[in-house]
Amino acid sequence: MNTEAQPKNNTLWTRIINWLKPFEPVSAELRFEKKFAIPLHELPAVEMQLARFACSPIHKPRWINNLYADTHGYDHLNENIEGLSERKKLRFRWYGKQHGEINVTAEFKIKIDDTNTKKSVKLGKINFPREMELNTLFDLCMQRWNQHQTTLDLMPPTGYRAALLNRYHRNYYMNADASIRITIDTPILYQNASTGIRAEQQKFAIVELKCPKSHIIYSDLLPYQLSKSSKYVEGLQITDPMFERESL
Repeated sequence: MNTEAQPKNNTLWTRIINWLKPFEPVSAELRFEKKFAIPLHELPAVEMQLARFACSPIHKPRWINNLYADTHGYDHLNENIEGLSERKKLRFRWYGKQHGEINVTAEFKIKIDDTNTKKSVKLGKINFPREMELNTLFDLCMQRWNQHQTTLDLMPPTGYRAALLNRYHRNYYMNADASIRITIDTPILYQNASTGIRAEQQKFAIVELKCPKSHIIYSDLLPYQLSKSSKYVEGLQITDPMFERESL
């Protein structure tokens, strides 16, 4: 391990290592993330602000699909709502079209204080016809994961079920010195795996700034109030009356 890349706070580093042990071997590529919920009518102003800082597109815009899974007690949802400093989410991600033959990656997204990392494993191509239920897609993903568990770094968990599908269109930018990556997500679509309810988040775009832990995200790049919103939490709250509360 490159000791120069280790955080100066050894106590935090010890907590990170202990928290990540169930996911070993894991990359130590921790990064900071800042998230903003920007009203849609203000997006042109955001794009002008990014241009002022010489932020330019780095990737062709694309659709992102996520099937989130949670325990039967919704442990990951509750961890997020309670604001625990150490928490995780499980999702199955693919790009492009929502249905048909999709190329799926299983991911645990892991948050430790103000830093994030993720552990992922590629599951390969899975057929997801339009009429297939989300619970069936989840079962197929888990079957594929279990079939290959002896050759994969990340072992499949137990006690999970499908919770929520979300889908959004993402634009990618990088700042002038390539230290900060910016993504803009809109529109954001949801489908609940239990209730079947579909919804669209119609008020805000989600803008995220991401950089390695060794960099600083300057507040003047986007002078907006930070948001603690989670697409997963937001999606469940607007598609299941059991979780209904004030959203974004």
